[in-house]
Amino acid sequence: MLEREKFNKSIAFSPFLEGLKIVSFLYLLTFFISCGDQSSNSTQRIENFKIDTLFIDSNDEIIFLRDNLTFSHLLKDSLIIYNLNSGLPAIEKINLNKRRLEEIIPLEKEGPKGVGDWHIGFIGVNDSLLVLEGDNTFYFLNLHGEFLEKVRIEHLFFFVEELNGKNTSSGIFISGRIIYKIVQDWVSEEFSLLVYNIDEDTHKLIEIPLWQLVKSGSLIVEYPNGGKIISMKGFSISKIHQSIMISNGSYSQIVVYQKNFKETKIVNPPSKFYSDVEMIQEVPVFYSQDEAYAVLGELENRMHFLPPIWDESSNKMLRWGYKKSSKNKDVEVLEYDNYLFVIDSAFNMEKEYHFPQIRIKPHKNFLADNKIYLYNNFDDELGFIRVWLDKL
Repeated sequence: MLEREKFNKSIAFSPFLEGLKIVSFLYLLTFFISCGDQSSNSTQRIENFKIDTLFIDSNDEIIFLRDNLTFSHLLKDSLIIYNLNSGLPAIEKINLNKRRLEEIIPLEKEGPKGVGDWHIGFIGVNDSLLVLEGDNTFYFLNLHGEFLEKVRIEHLFFFVEELNGKNTSSGIFISGRIIYKIVQDWVSEEFSLLVYNIDEDTHKLIEIPLWQLVKSGSLIVEYPNGGKIISMKGFSISKIHQSIMISNGSYSQIVVYQKNFKETKIVNPPSKFYSDVEMIQEVPVFYSQDEAYAVLGELENRMHFLPPIWDESSNKMLRWGYKKSSKNKDVEVLEYDNYLFVIDSAFNMEKEYHFPQIRIKPHKNFLADNKIYLYNNFDDELGFIRVWLDKL
């Protein structure tokens, strides 16, 4: 499949689009309009933003989209995405420059070099190293999927007193030989940051301020047979220069650890598009799926966020936000309002944009080649909505 681009109001169709349902494309029609109240200096116009779509040729293979590219990593220089297909397991190599699935790299599942069949994380450490996370185990692979090293940390939860009663949760970052991992206490439910030195087998346990805010976007469904489902947004970890940054998609506050964890800063610049989430004491429990789904639907009316990305070229933080549209009436597929928040190096809100022409619920975004790539499933075909940042 080739790229289909839309410049201003002109649309060019390519021959490969015969099987694509036109309805999937109509809601992406690009027309450049103002994004709201022009009296506000912080609200910027979006006429200068170019938005188009990029489709990936699957080479007659089925690209693994079940996890919405949650377990994927982008090499910025080569514009190659490595996507984990946990069902095989395998790694799919997707070339954005060539707009096609380039290779499916099989992984060993069993044996001393096996990666198992249960994974909760997949990241890139640098341009030559990938790490797959299993149950308290990290599998280091090269870009060809070849096994390099296995790192286990389960011993920490058995023999270290301050980690007794805790378990790993979503959220991982690796820099050099240091693993940064989110852990949760079974009883208090408290979330903390575990900093583990692989070579020295030493660790630090760091408090995460305001972790309780995650409760306000969570719920529990309990069943008569004793089963339980917990709906909760996971944490993300990233790095800004020498600082570690932790965020959660259900609330706006970002925790920044500076000077080797000696200083902690809460980043939460005011916005005209969202307000702070109220803290609650207990996660609400429901005994009916229908009732729980109704509450989840209400929660999506407020702003949610994708993990922030630090743009080294502009020295700014880019954070994508979304919330369910109030215009969802008589529509088959729910629509969402999409936003871009630009935060400067002093953690002030520099600009904020609303893109009324983007109506999807975003799951994953990448920053490369001065563009934001928003992953989207176009009727089981892999594609991206691209937002060009040339005039940012």
